[in-house]
Amino acid sequence: MKILTQIEGKALSEVTQRIHNEITKKAYLYQLRCYLSWTGKKSYDELIVQTNEETQRNLEDYCRYLQQEKHSRSFYNLIFSALTFFYEINFKVINRTRIRTMILPNEDKIGGEAYTNDDIKKILQAIDQTKKKDYKIHTKLRSKAMIHLLASSGIRVGSLRSLHVKDLSKIENCYSFKVYSGSVYEHHTFLTPEATKIVDEYLKERESTWVDKMENRSYYSAPRLITFQDSLVFDMSLEAIRLSLSRIVRKAKLQESKIGKRYDKPLNHAYRKRFNTILKSNKEVNRDLAELMLGHTLIKLDSAYLKPTKETLFNEFRKIIPELTIFQHVS
Repeated sequence: MKILTQIEGKALSEVTQRIHNEITKKAYLYQLRCYLSWTGKKSYDELIVQTNEETQRNLEDYCRYLQQEKHSRSFYNLIFSALTFFYEINFKVINRTRIRTMILPNEDKIGGEAYTNDDIKKILQAIDQTKKKDYKIHTKLRSKAMIHLLASSGIRVGSLRSLHVKDLSKIENCYSFKVYSGSVYEHHTFLTPEATKIVDEYLKERESTWVDKMENRSYYSAPRLITFQDSLVFDMSLEAIRLSLSRIVRKAKLQESKIGKRYDKPLNHAYRKRFNTILKSNKEVNRDLAELMLGHTLIKLDSAYLKPTKETLFNEFRKIIPELTIFQHVS
């Protein structure tokens, strides 16, 4: 009985202590809650006192249960990555091969198209058509800045929250900025002159608000790029950013058709798909440097040895500025 008491309370803490990425931790904990509910157990500690055979049977039964609805392979991979991590970190032996071979690929076409320039025009026009009183968590200029950041640079939506104003620097009439600055995933990308102009307008408006409302800002010297309305200190959470972007796209009526369970154009990833398509469709752009602007490396050692200058990358980016520009009259 004493041994059981020591085990109780440890199972989940073993998981949370070993996951350092907050987004991964949140995703894993959600999947674990779903699994616990399905098993009918009252606590995670009850799961790890089962035999390895019982654990394996539970996982395989859960896989069969999930396959009643069609999901993408990546969805299953997320679920079983969370579950196998939970069990293995608590010294349970899992037969991964049996589980992996049970996951059948969904042969239906899934949504994966990129936004077009016309799509992004509709999104920006939807922002203009929204009355300011309807904006509870974002201003029009900030919304436009987020859209242009995603469309012009192809960054992932999750990186918006990590951007700081100090990460921006001018190169000619464009912005260069670091994505995931200070981490092993740090890389450079750029904004078109059009996107740079919108970001400047947003920062100018925000700065004027701070001057009016805050007398002493010296205690906060590295503000986030994306913050709550009229705020210097309180940056937007990833959930708030996703909600804001979702509302805009819904207002633009771009997510009305589905392929299977997904919309034909991903809510946020369609910006990155557009950038990637434009970048790699240009035969004059160096392929390896294009991957670096996307935060990818084709060869593992490239991340350590391929270190082009910001100016070299910008010379490649310059080649696709016309295609990335939404409203062509903007120079």
